Amino acid sequence: METIAMAKPRVPSYRLHKRSGQAIVTISGKMFYLGLYDSAESKAEYQRLISEWLASGQRAPQSASATTVNELLLAFIRHAKQHYRDADGNLTGTHEDFKPVMRALKQQYGTASVERFTPKSLKALREQWIESGHSRRYINDNCARIKQIFKWGVSEEMVAESTFRALSTVTSLQANRSKARETEPRQPVPIADIDATLEHLPDVVGDMVRLQLLLACRPTELCLMRPADIDRTGDVWVYVPRKHKTQHKGKQRHIYIGPKAQTILAKYLLRDGESFCFSPAESEAQRRAKQHANRKTPLSCGNRPSGVTRQFKDYYTKDSYGTCVRRAAKRAGVPKWSPYQLRHTAATDIRRQFGLEEAQVMLGHSRADVTQIYALKNEQLSTLVARTIG
Repeated sequence: METIAMAKPRVPSYRLHKRSGQAIVTISGKMFYLGLYDSAESKAEYQRLISEWLASGQRAPQSASATTVNELLLAFIRHAKQHYRDADGNLTGTHEDFKPVMRALKQQYGTASVERFTPKSLKALREQWIESGHSRRYINDNCARIKQIFKWGVSEEMVAESTFRALSTVTSLQANRSKARETEPRQPVPIADIDATLEHLPDVVGDMVRLQLLLACRPTELCLMRPADIDRTGDVWVYVPRKHKTQHKGKQRHIYIGPKAQTILAKYLLRDGESFCFSPAESEAQRRAKQHANRKTPLSCGNRPSGVTRQFKDYYTKDSYGTCVRRAAKRAGVPKWSPYQLRHTAATDIRRQFGLEEAQVMLGHSRADVTQIYALKNEQLSTLVARTIG
């Protein structure tokens, strides 16, 4: 009787995944990431998986991690949407900061098991960001966010603790010791540049710039100012922002408003207490009215001014505020600057007139050993500075 020879199974091949630089093998329709291509570790993992596949009758190995990077990212984004919210329930900027990190992980390692994302994988991503021209600080922040995602995964039993510990061995890039682009420290804006820019700003945004320079506050703190948040009982008003940088740490921020700032701010307080002082819609309406008043064409010719049809937010964001300033600086022919630099300009002036401690308290900086007595001193110093220059 003639014996029919059984065909040998076709062994899945060891291949390069070009986008990630990882070695892969596809077994029973499922892709397995093996590690860095052509490394001894990836080849050993390939041999292990093929041996299991042959021994189990050509079934996909079951020993690989049950969690993929995509699954970890999906779980984390659900967590982030709940966790990174302010007191009013709105998503914070931190939620947005994770997006480019998760996009890179998904594109290059999404189908890989979390245990296959190694320190070399993290370094490979870091190298890509360096080659793309991103700054060292941006790259370090992104790497820290990746570690944070995997650390959270450990707490949810989706990632082995050893995987996170291994990623933690990747240290941050040090200043001037890598190919990453270094950024210049944020510098004060020359007063001459501010004055030139003001000539090209809408009235509302111009007043915002003048106020921020007097108050030494952060752009977001200024943008979210409302009449209801300002205590006007004393000769120096006190603004307590609902949202600020250190709010999640349980700290309260006080911004002191002196006579000069009060004069600028007064007309913006004539509104409902819960409304924002600085409205993009109001600014646009004023711009259009001024444009109409200065028109050269006779009123009998051309179009009548129409209402504002564009939809605006109720308040300026730090981004929209910054965009207005940068565009005006360009029109003025001065170097580009941002509202964040106004704090540095204000701090330089306060330090020159009063000293380092007064500048510290006006800007809302704190130290770990601050006591209740020191907090009272802060209030007294801030009131003095605001009464004198603000």
